[in-house]
Amino acid sequence: MSIEIIIVLAVLFAAFILFITEWLPVDVVAMLIVAVLLFTGILNVEEGFAGFGNEGTITIAAMFILSAGLTRTGLITYMGRILKKAFQINYMAAVALTLIAAAFISAFINNTPVVAIFLPLLLQISRETNFTPSKILLPLSYSAIFGGVCTLIGTSTNIVVNAIAVKQGQPAFSLFEITPLGLFFFATGFIYLLLIGMRFLPERKPATDLADSFGLGDYLTEIILTKDSNSINIRLRESPLVKNLGLEVLEIIREDKTRFIPTANTYLLENDRLLVKTKVEIIKELKETSGILIKPGLKWADSLMVAGNILLLEAIVAPNSFLIGKNLKQIHFRHRFNSIVLALRHRGKLIS
Repeated sequence: MSIEIIIVLAVLFAAFILFITEWLPVDVVAMLIVAVLLFTGILNVEEGFAGFGNEGTITIAAMFILSAGLTRTGLITYMGRILKKAFQINYMAAVALTLIAAAFISAFINNTPVVAIFLPLLLQISRETNFTPSKILLPLSYSAIFGGVCTLIGTSTNIVVNAIAVKQGQPAFSLFEITPLGLFFFATGFIYLLLIGMRFLPERKPATDLADSFGLGDYLTEIILTKDSNSINIRLRESPLVKNLGLEVLEIIREDKTRFIPTANTYLLENDRLLVKTKVEIIKELKETSGILIKPGLKWADSLMVAGNILLLEAIVAPNSFLIGKNLKQIHFRHRFNSIVLALRHRGKLIS
């Protein structure tokens, strides 16, 4: 076995592990593969950078532009209103309409962003109409795949195969050359999913309480600053509550009538009521701190009823969002949206 073969096998094995574990982003791993093969001389410069000028690569990039266009023009929002009405009228008819819509769009843009677009839409509709999202999310994914094989540009695999075939001297596929076979696959899969497949899927009701869903039940309480507090008449960021105890102040209620989300430079005053997020052990420490009164028995639901202008929401970062790749500080989240992030779900993990 030559040294070149050993290097290629080692690179493939390392890439396989990195793709599975996601220790590094997928695009970074792909670039590292090319870099290693170039550095070791397995590929020359022309071969290493050939993929960037490949017709298939450019076409796939154009598909993502089309996906963004569908979102920005409001088509997805319009479809959401239609699907919401359909789920309110008849569940199975709405499911069928969803699968057909996803398959149709997937035939003309890449199926991955189609699923990413429909996912938050269906989760939102499920909360408003009380249907079980676990029964439709997997069929949605399969439907998008079936729709993607109906045209040449429906999936990146078709585009790449066509580019390779042309490079080998074969005639290029036309846009609808594979449509008859693709429609057969879609019809077969659609009937199976609708009549048989969905029956085997678990029925998991989404959490109705976002506070419980994000594990926030024990972390929210309300405190009152008395005249003995050492945090009075100083900026929030300089307050011992923040510097020493690490409290996150969500809202200040002043004179029992003015409610506002504070900034780091907000001055704290006597009798201010602070809605704070913290750990249970810190709450115990607050009880022993002079100048602090803790409102007993405050729960998430109670606090939201008391602080009527506070709304607890769950939001999903959409594909192509300007938020991607940035932290909360970089985008000035609190000031830009007048909101505070309490918890994150990131790659299956809950971060409080």
